[in-house]
Amino acid sequence: MNNFTVGFLGSTSRNLRNQITTSFIVEFTNKSTRGDNQHVFRKGFSRAGFILLVNVYIGKR
Repeated sequence: MNNFTVGFLGSTSRNLRNQITTSFIVEFTNKSTRGDNQHVFRKGFSRAGFILLVNVYIGKR
């Protein structure tokens, strides 16, 4: 990863977190009526884990 990519990720990580949280809530709300919560949780947690890894990487540079 070059410095530009790391800087880009650092500046957009907050927006990315908000976007993912919003999409997670929307998906959860849409699918909760169909009783499909487990899939949404799994998908949402994998996304949250990715964001966490990105933030840890940025924090260590």
